[in-house]
Amino acid sequence: MKKHNRKAAFSLPELLIFLAIVGVITVMMLTIIKPSEKALKYQYYNAYNTLNTAAYNIRQDVIDVNNALLENSSLSYTTEDKKFPDTAKTFCTRFAVDPDNPNHKYGYINTTEYNCNNFSALSSFSENSFTDSAMAFRASNSMKYYISSLKTSSISDDLDSGSISMKYFIVWVDLNGDRRPNTPKWTENRPADIVPFIVTNTGKVLPVGQPTVDRRYMQAYVDIDSTESSEYTPSTTFYQAQQEAFGGEQYPSVDLTSILWDSKLSGLAKIQDKSSISNHTQREICKATEQEEEEGDFIPPCTVIVEEQNGGL
Repeated sequence: MKKHNRKAAFSLPELLIFLAIVGVITVMMLTIIKPSEKALKYQYYNAYNTLNTAAYNIRQDVIDVNNALLENSSLSYTTEDKKFPDTAKTFCTRFAVDPDNPNHKYGYINTTEYNCNNFSALSSFSENSFTDSAMAFRASNSMKYYISSLKTSSISDDLDSGSISMKYFIVWVDLNGDRRPNTPKWTENRPADIVPFIVTNTGKVLPVGQPTVDRRYMQAYVDIDSTESSEYTPSTTFYQAQQEAFGGEQYPSVDLTSILWDSKLSGLAKIQDKSSISNHTQREICKATEQEEEEGDFIPPCTVIVEEQNGGL
């Protein structure tokens, strides 16, 4: 008679039970860790810092060119070299490095896809605005950048009882590239991964919209400059830190949030209304004095510092 060697194995019901247990554990771990949200803070800081550094360098290039011309008017520079970018295309070419053109003399952000010559500048914003044809460039870290046309706004200046004319671009950044959810719409349960920044024609980069009030994106604190030493407020949202640094008021020349967003786009990068924050002893220290207001010096002895996020990228 033949002797059959029977091998031990799972039965079908046992295998189904095992897979069900593994599935439950996997779902529980994803719920606890939320890897996409954990990375979002690092990605947002990275995008803010990248834009901030590029805008500063471009502004400094303009200053250097004009200083050089003052010393030697015979030097040859293009009109675009003498001023901060004033069109979406020029803005794109000055910020992004063209990887396929070694003769491209501009650019501070390394890219893998460069569409500065044929992208469609955003003139309005909706959940469906961020298409491949609208993408200006893709950075080497996979983030996708979208650029609006140049915008001009007149903003009320509460300190000078007048108005300030501001020119700026709105730069939307898809923080995680092609990965989902690929939406600019913010909810309490799901932060947006396509977020806006303002880049003014003075080279300032301003985080705006819901990311400024949601700690899942960024945090900031106020450095209070006193005569002998510096004090620091506790970490809070960027929006609250900005209020704190200016005596409980939003700094007038960067108060663009009320004019940016169409009311039809509920929840799309929408910022909360101004609201007073709890009193702190430093509020009066940070607030500009009457003399400073009269002289037009609106910078109080306090600085908003964005907390650097270490790791993640």
